[in-house]
Amino acid sequence: MKTLLKIWLLVVAVYIFGAASVMFKIWPAPALLDVYFYVVDNRWETQTLNERVRNDLGVTPFRLLTRDAGGAAKGDGFVEVSVPALNERRQSPQLFLADDRKPRLSFIYGVFDFTDGLHGAILLDQKGRVAHRWTLSENPEHLESKPNSRLYPHGVQVNPDGAVTFIFDLGTSINKVDACSNYIWSRSGDMDYNHVLSRAANGDLWTLSGDPSYFVRIDPKTGDPVRSISMGDVIKANPDLGIFTARSEHYAQGKQWLADPFHGNDVEELLPEMAAAFPMFQAGDLLVSFRNLNLIFVFDPETLAVKWWRQGISQQQHDPDWMADGTIMVFDNRWDNPPSNLIAINPATNEVKTVLDGSKYDFHTINRGKAQLFDGDLIVTSSKQGRVFEVDANGRVVFDFVNTYDDKDGTRALLSEAIALPVDYFKEMPTCD
Repeated sequence: MKTLLKIWLLVVAVYIFGAASVMFKIWPAPALLDVYFYVVDNRWETQTLNERVRNDLGVTPFRLLTRDAGGAAKGDGFVEVSVPALNERRQSPQLFLADDRKPRLSFIYGVFDFTDGLHGAILLDQKGRVAHRWTLSENPEHLESKPNSRLYPHGVQVNPDGAVTFIFDLGTSINKVDACSNYIWSRSGDMDYNHVLSRAANGDLWTLSGDPSYFVRIDPKTGDPVRSISMGDVIKANPDLGIFTARSEHYAQGKQWLADPFHGNDVEELLPEMAAAFPMFQAGDLLVSFRNLNLIFVFDPETLAVKWWRQGISQQQHDPDWMADGTIMVFDNRWDNPPSNLIAINPATNEVKTVLDGSKYDFHTINRGKAQLFDGDLIVTSSKQGRVFEVDANGRVVFDFVNTYDDKDGTRALLSEAIALPVDYFKEMPTCD
């Protein structure tokens, strides 16, 4: 009997300790949960356990690869792109370039697996040749820095002097490097900047941080935050607007947010040169995308008043952009309902039209993605397809870049963002000795 009592007391003690470990997040619960999520819980990833282990051991970066569109491009007219310093374990990207494509430079940011780093950017000249490359990574000098094999590049700006500012989803730093990939500055801390870097009228950079969400303006000369707007304050400033609290629960103890209630993925300032096309808004107003609410809205960063919103006309969207014709172009991912499309919304009439029908271009990326209108052509980054393509005003594909990784395995490396630039954008073409 005494032995049974001792066993029972031991079991109770272990149970109480285990419950306290989980409740107060003390050893061993956090460690055991980490093991569980790594081995069993694969909700956020598509890789097998074997592939995740191989990624984390540096064998093959499976976490940064996709099979959504297969390996190499299968159409006619594609040629290999000679990219310097690619790792031998991957194949070269492929490119289709129409003879009559308008002259421009193409800056492409994403996963390249260089010999000196997983992430980076390449600059293609108007003939599709690599004119320059950058290796872009979190600064290992920061104690909080994470392995690049666990980060996704998302948010970039390139300057006429060849300097590049960039951030990573799940990263811990914002960085600026020169044309030779040397750090100009690197900032790390509590602000987990993610998804976007967009320009303000005064040259500052807007980005997103935190959960639920903060809109943060960055000084590009130093990387220091100069302003932060809390989404909580925006909600308080619009008490009669019920579009933000769909992913919250109300208990006796008060309101609690569900995990990732907004998933903000873009913030774009209305610049003075574009303001005349939007008389219902003012220069400086901010255009925001909240993916998990299928919501796009505009608010005044001074009063925090929401001036316009549309919800449900897009699905898991990204990258709303102010357009010169007075519409807002939206990258409509349509996670569960392919294909992805580009749509335009007229905020004066709320009319919605399709700008690019993805079914005509084998276009679908369940998440991420960017689009740009440049010199009459649409530049589309289909991130989960590892692809950038351009469509002219007649609907023809005039440029198609495929980031093939391993055709036999059907993999491509993810791409974050392509930016079309004028051929004379750089003061001097970036070079390194």
